[in-house]
Amino acid sequence: MITSTGVIDTMNSIGEQNSSTPGSAVDKTTFLKLMVMQLQHQDPISPMDSDTFMTQLAQFNTLEQQINLNDQFESFLGFQALTQATSMIGKEVQAIASGEDGAVFVDGIVEEVMLINGTPVLKLSSGDEVPIQMVVRVGTELGDS
Repeated sequence: MITSTGVIDTMNSIGEQNSSTPGSAVDKTTFLKLMVMQLQHQDPISPMDSDTFMTQLAQFNTLEQQINLNDQFESFLGFQALTQATSMIGKEVQAIASGEDGAVFVDGIVEEVMLINGTPVLKLSSGDEVPIQMVVRVGTELGDS
C-alpha cells in the first residue's frame, strides 16, 4: 500500500538517485504516473487526505510551470545566439578550430551563418566553419581600419 505521502517520498528518493546521473531528471509524466499509482493503491478504509492530495496537485502544477519556463528560456537563448551570430556577418573573426595538429586559430570574414543541430555556425571567407562558441575575437572588416 502507498501512503498519503507516497508520491512526495517516491519523488524525493528518485530525485536523490538521479542527482548523480546527469540528464535523468524526473519529468511531469513520471510525477503523474506516481500520483495515479498512489490513488489506485490507496487503502479504501483510510483514503488519502484531501489536503495532501491538493498539495501534490500544487507541486505538479509548479513542476509543469518550471518545465515550461525552462523550455521558453532555452528557446530564448537559441534565438539570442542566432541574433549574435548574424550580427557578425561582414566582420573579421578569429576562432579556435580543430586542425591536424590539434587546436589552431583560424581567421576570416563571416560570410554566412548556419544553424547546425541548434548551434549557430559561422562560415568564414577562409572556407572554415566554426561554431559561435569558438570565436575568440571579432573586429571590423579588413580594409575598414
